[in-house]
Amino acid sequence: MTRVAHLTSVHPAFDTRIYHRECRALTEAGYDVVLVCADPAVTSGRYAFANVRSVPIPRRRIGRAFVGGWRILRVARSSRAKLYHLHDPELLMIAPFLAFGGARVVYDAHEDLVEQVLGKGWIPARLRSTVSKVASWILPAVTSRLDAVVAVTPDVAARHRGSHVTMVRNYPILSELEPAADAAPYVDRPPRVAYVGGIGLSRGCLEMARAVASLPATIPVELAMGGWFAPPSFEAEIRSAIPAERLALLGTLDRDGVQQLLSSSRVGLILDHPTPAYLRSFPVKMFEYMAAGVPIVASDFPLWKEIIGEAGCGLLADPRDPEQIADAIQTLLSDPVAARAMGQRGREAVVERFNWVPEAAALVALYAKLVGGP
Repeated sequence: MTRVAHLTSVHPAFDTRIYHRECRALTEAGYDVVLVCADPAVTSGRYAFANVRSVPIPRRRIGRAFVGGWRILRVARSSRAKLYHLHDPELLMIAPFLAFGGARVVYDAHEDLVEQVLGKGWIPARLRSTVSKVASWILPAVTSRLDAVVAVTPDVAARHRGSHVTMVRNYPILSELEPAADAAPYVDRPPRVAYVGGIGLSRGCLEMARAVASLPATIPVELAMGGWFAPPSFEAEIRSAIPAERLALLGTLDRDGVQQLLSSSRVGLILDHPTPAYLRSFPVKMFEYMAAGVPIVASDFPLWKEIIGEAGCGLLADPRDPEQIADAIQTLLSDPVAARAMGQRGREAVVERFNWVPEAAALVALYAKLVGGP
């Protein structure tokens, strides 16, 4: 059995893309998958879709990038994998050492790094443009020396000129998000509005809370948020923006938890702010809401407008305007029959176009090309 290893110093062990999609697809294809991560909440051992090896590394950014990278390298090399799949830019520095002995090395570009750095608060504002330009030169020079790049969107793929690029989009696994067997029919659900993901300012979470807080008292609406606060202090801002009886903080959810939440919700929210990192993104949660048959209220970005408008599966709003967001939510809650039809159209679009099956096939085909079959 061919052993392959996925490496991350940033993402949690059971990250949706890394573990639940890519590691699962490779395991089901017959590969022996190792996942080396730096998740302190996970015990090393054999799990359903990977042999997980958790490595303790410093949590501060500089220590994580330099000390953490070398620790992950040591554990990764001990796995004697034939292919190493890197998921974080900071791990690119260990790529040459992983290639010793003929192993293949692949970089998974989850996001547009060149655009992403423009919104990084830890980089002084006056330096961000320069850092972005430097990244645009260095990134393709480094990744073109690897065996392949896996890109999540066409825009990300375009950053890696000179590289062999395979597109593997962040589309959902349909079976994970079918409504739970005991779920109430859509029109009988309570007026619950769901959000899943990182809970932070740039994700529009404060505007979500303010919008739900402003809805009429005659609507017993609840904002249910499944995810982690970034930073943790942001929780206080959310709680101060919305009455306690209208807020349910569920913590980080596993895949079953996401399914249960969406199966009991009437609206899914994705209201990222218009930063360079988000404007051209293909967000996982949008397609997950669609797969679950839940109508969406989304940021009015041109790309998202194209996707949602073509599918007819939701409404758009200015993500910095709580009043617009509240109007969109109220529109969906006030007409559950029309909202259900939107959700059904979203589900149909995922079945037809936006699902994981062809993406998994593309990933497995890449591995077969690089290291042969399992």
